[in-house]
Amino acid sequence: YFEDTCRHGKLECVATVIETTPGLSYNDQLILFRIAQEALSNILRHAHARNVELVLESEDECYTLTISDDGSGFDSEQVKSKRSHGIQGIRQRVAALGGTLRLESGSDASGTRVIVRVPRSPVASE
Repeated sequence: YFEDTCRHGKLECVATVIETTPGLSYNDQLILFRIAQEALSNILRHAHARNVELVLESEDECYTLTISDDGSGFDSEQVKSKRSHGIQGIRQRVAALGGTLRLESGSDASGTRVIVRVPRSPVASE
């Protein structure tokens, strides 16, 4: 999905995704997919980016999903006050996973980074 959407949007993309996700249910995986989908949609609509990177990695007791672009960026305080539907949707999904969301951006054309950290559920031993 990520690569196809980038190609159609004329974006260069790099995706680095771990192969297995123990402690992450199918539903949680779907929620992370929807978060990435919304972030990419926002990039296509607003960022005027040329490059996008998506990374899903496992760290200690959590998973980290990072979506970065080299677009125009935005004023994060202004987005908070506008209650942007896309960002609000991401926030709600992250909260449903018991995770944290960090937005790194500025209105100085430095791009944007969306960082989502979600806890890993205990995996039943076999």
